[in-house]
Amino acid sequence: MKGGIIGTVAVVPDRRPAPRSIRVFVSYAHETPRHKDQVHKLCRFLHQSGLAVQLDEWATGRRRDWYAWMTDQVMKSDFVLVIASEAYRRAGDGCAEPGFHRGVQTEAALLRDLLHADRDRWLPKMLPVILPEQTVDHVPLFLQPFCADFYQVTGFSEVGCEELLRALTGRPSQAPPPVGGLPALPPYTPTPHAETARMPGAATLPRDIRGFTGRETEFETLLAAVAGESGPAATIHTIDGMPGIGKTAFAIHVAHRLAPFFPDGQLYLELHGHAHGQNPVTSADALASLLLDTGVAGDQIPSRIEDRIRLWRERVRAKNMILVLDDARDHGQVADLIPDGSRCLVLITSRRRLASLGEAHAISLNVLEPPQAAEMFIRLSHTSNTNDKRALTRLMRLCGHLPLAISVLAGRLRSHPNWTLTHLEEQFDQAQLRVAELSTGNPAIAAAFSLSYRDLSADQQRLFRRLGLHPGPDFDARAAAALDNGDVVLTRRRLEELYLDNLIDEPVAGRYRLHDLIHEYARILLENDPVDDRNRATDALLDDYLRASIAAGDQVPGDAIAPATLSRIKSQHATATALRWLETERANLLACAEYADVSGRPGFVVGLSAALHSYLRLTGRWDQARTLHRAALAAARRSNDRREVALAYRNLGVIDWLLDFYPSALENLQAAQGIYRRLRDQRGQAATLIDLGAVHGTIDDYGTAIQHLSNAYTAYRKLNEPLGQAIALSELGATLARNHDYDSATETIDRAFAMFSRLHDRRGQANVLNVRATLHHALGRFTEAKLAATRAYDHYAALGDLRGQAIALNILGALRHSTGEYHEAIANHQEAFALYSEIGSSLGRAFTLNHLGCALHGAEDHVDAFRALTAAHELFNGLNKRTGQADALNNLGELARSWHEGGSPLDFHRHALVLAEQTRGTLEMARAYEGIGRSELLVDGASAIVNLNKALRLYKLIKAPQADKVAELITSAETTVRLTITAAPSGPRGIPWPRRGRHRFRRRHSRD
Repeated sequence: MKGGIIGTVAVVPDRRPAPRSIRVFVSYAHETPRHKDQVHKLCRFLHQSGLAVQLDEWATGRRRDWYAWMTDQVMKSDFVLVIASEAYRRAGDGCAEPGFHRGVQTEAALLRDLLHADRDRWLPKMLPVILPEQTVDHVPLFLQPFCADFYQVTGFSEVGCEELLRALTGRPSQAPPPVGGLPALPPYTPTPHAETARMPGAATLPRDIRGFTGRETEFETLLAAVAGESGPAATIHTIDGMPGIGKTAFAIHVAHRLAPFFPDGQLYLELHGHAHGQNPVTSADALASLLLDTGVAGDQIPSRIEDRIRLWRERVRAKNMILVLDDARDHGQVADLIPDGSRCLVLITSRRRLASLGEAHAISLNVLEPPQAAEMFIRLSHTSNTNDKRALTRLMRLCGHLPLAISVLAGRLRSHPNWTLTHLEEQFDQAQLRVAELSTGNPAIAAAFSLSYRDLSADQQRLFRRLGLHPGPDFDARAAAALDNGDVVLTRRRLEELYLDNLIDEPVAGRYRLHDLIHEYARILLENDPVDDRNRATDALLDDYLRASIAAGDQVPGDAIAPATLSRIKSQHATATALRWLETERANLLACAEYADVSGRPGFVVGLSAALHSYLRLTGRWDQARTLHRAALAAARRSNDRREVALAYRNLGVIDWLLDFYPSALENLQAAQGIYRRLRDQRGQAATLIDLGAVHGTIDDYGTAIQHLSNAYTAYRKLNEPLGQAIALSELGATLARNHDYDSATETIDRAFAMFSRLHDRRGQANVLNVRATLHHALGRFTEAKLAATRAYDHYAALGDLRGQAIALNILGALRHSTGEYHEAIANHQEAFALYSEIGSSLGRAFTLNHLGCALHGAEDHVDAFRALTAAHELFNGLNKRTGQADALNNLGELARSWHEGGSPLDFHRHALVLAEQTRGTLEMARAYEGIGRSELLVDGASAIVNLNKALRLYKLIKAPQADKVAELITSAETTVRLTITAAPSGPRGIPWPRRGRHRFRRRHSRD
């Protein structure tokens, strides 16, 4: 055990290893008993596998020099296993305070020194190991977790340690295990601001230019500004220059070269400031992309831009990161994206000089020097025929020494290896004459494009021109084939030829894009094509995207509230594939929607809005969903399609609900309901009633929510749709339970369960079982509650429903907390937290942290309980969930009464009372009054009794089991107050004099 005290338990007996045994030293941080137990299990298994394993502990009763012993063990070992964990990474990378895991800091410092002194020797010997409940994010950065090997242990067996054993012993691989359940997920490790504490070292840079040529002077200038005497310092650099000068290539090359100095991440964001046919990226969308890149779940991204700026800057304030903002339009587009602090390097490219960024260092790129231009041409053309210096020099001059023109011209020579430089020079002269009338802005570039375009086949030329019709930032072979009305395989071969000619780029395997100037050149050529041909190509592209979007959207889990719930069960594999495709094509789909909107294609906008709704909702891209749904609403109105107008209103209302725009959400849903009513669309009305019930339930307007859900049930009953009835009853039962109408809730969910059972709907049964478990728990029937929650979890696990499993685990954890099984409860909540993190639900994480804090309090782990509850409150606050805030504050008040460092219990409960009264949350009001009364018992007995009586009345109103204990407490308090008044001597006007001894007792025990 580190932290200044060496442990006394050795996993491996202190004996001489067998001859030829491989010596392994295990370095780890003792975080929790569970983590330590897993490390011991690994060591035992490795020892049983014939390895001489030494943990950094020993069994000895005498004082020894631990550092000398540890150094000797490391130097003698064949391998050093570094066990990944959050504490090890903090201590190992030097990010922890001096007193945090002193042993780990010392040990990791030795390992770093050895690695940096002799990398070839030590890199193969130091193996990062990730145990089942850890992730690659916990590997210390000096071991390069994102660009070097690490070893995942999935179990303490030959199969679970296959990769590690192979690295240690050289044994052949074991047969792969059969496909089974979900992989192990990391538990929650309590830290302040737990929802945003861990950020992966994101790397979103495009690949570097191989053999990048020139710009050494500019690079050295930038490096001198970045690297000060105390190491890398954060600076902002603007890189400006004319189109085709190589700004993006230079910025990406610099970022790759400096990446080792900025290990916390290298982010790249294209702003489309000057992209043809695309609107510049807004600050709000840019911030959303950056937050997603740094590990913030989609539904955790704030809706207000001010909150996004704050969260973004908080995320990167203490990080050593590189941020590349490519193609900025002006100062205003990037001002909100620049991090605070002095540890980030920001590179901004733009065609304009951004003089308004006064703190930035400006680098203006000029054309290449003649020798550099010639070097670049020779490298890219793969030519060895460089004897004709005159022709080479003139070619570079004709290209204007512009990198883009040089690369296109080099592609010509590479495609014609038998051409001489003189012949290429003649061809280029002729091309310049032909393109004099083209308004590309640069004749040299246009000539280079023309020379490459001329040598294409007719089919390749047509494909190149039609690529200019694509509205989005990139494309794949399928989209190109749709534009060209061709076969995907054949189109892929033609794209490869265009790539070899440097007319298109391939920044990611299988994804292509055109440089802005090449895109403009293609559109100029396209003007000679018949309008009908252009329209048919565009329509084919949009139709293909829409069909694919509908197919993918059908695989995405629907809304938690009907009617998407009525759709068939999706397979996990199909859903994952669909989500990957949608995320890859998202920017293209939204760009196509914008183009379709302005070009008079309303059907595409309306169709795409419906197809993407579930995906955009699930991934938290609610701002983009709102923009798309508003466009769809306008398009549907123009088309006078009332059914589509109603659907757009409904989708917009759901997104407004998620964005906490409750008045707007209700207005839109009511508009949808009105249209469905006029259309006599009873199914649409029923589905919208469930949406309305959800919104009213969120704002704790349970009476209205219950009315809407009851009406939805009645509507589905008239439609003779049993599944719709069951869903409405399930939602109604859950709402009744939240309103503490337990008798009605029990009857309702029993009816729902019976209907789901008749329909053989396993997910519906599981949902009802969760509600049933919560009801049993509230009524003190713990055995029945555990049985229901366990059955629900089994159903969800069989269905692969992670959200359902997380809910069931939290219910089980709360039950075990109530029965005093605190450690089991903590394990349940940790697993639930990992599942909610996997699916990106910040509300789920907030509820889980709240439960976890209570379990930790029960286990008397007060520090971690405080951290978890504080993190829960902050999440609820960010989501404007006042009932959740009140719950967390009441829990913090209860913690503070038993832990003197937890703050003022009265303040917590009073704040909770204000929030509970705002939302008419009866249970939290009662808990707040009870907490205030308990806190006042030793200070003001009379006031305490008043508040406890208020709590008792509310508990009785909702039939809560807390009523009996509060009644007993009131009786005891009244007796104590009567005795105190009788015994105390009277002062003026009969007021009892305070007793000094009793006041001292209050100060000492005021938090009991």
